[in-house]
Amino acid sequence: MSHEEIRILVVLFGFVGVLGIFAGVCIWATRGSDEIETFFDELDDERAQKRRY
Repeated sequence: MSHEEIRILVVLFGFVGVLGIFAGVCIWATRGSDEIETFFDELDDERAQKRRY
């Protein structure tokens, strides 16, 4: 493979990688936000219980 072919492959893989990360962040933002909110709610509940005792 020539130097230019390798460079093109690197650019393509980099572009696909960035798209994959972006898609992962989008999926995490839409799906994961509810789970994160419930996680913080549970933390608040634990804090509230500690205050009572």
